[in-house]
Amino acid sequence: MAYRIIISDGYIRAFTTYGGAEITAEVRDSILQKMADAPSAPSGYTYKLRADTLEWELVELPDEPPVEEEPTSEEILDILLGGDGE
Repeated sequence: MAYRIIISDGYIRAFTTYGGAEITAEVRDSILQKMADAPSAPSGYTYKLRADTLEWELVELPDEPPVEEEPTSEEILDILLGGDGE
């Protein structure tokens, strides 16, 4: 059985059965062990596993975009009837 990983921007993203880079069972087991021992990231950060060194890299998470409020049913009805929804 062939083992494969997906690498993107220098980080290991996933294991797969097709596509990606083929790896040996030993490398796969090494990666899985490294993942099992992943450090806990502080709030607002995550760790990514570098493909070239198999070392964890602390990365700041991007800010989440503001969530827009859904219009109420009354606002939707107003828009459908030709109003401006306000």
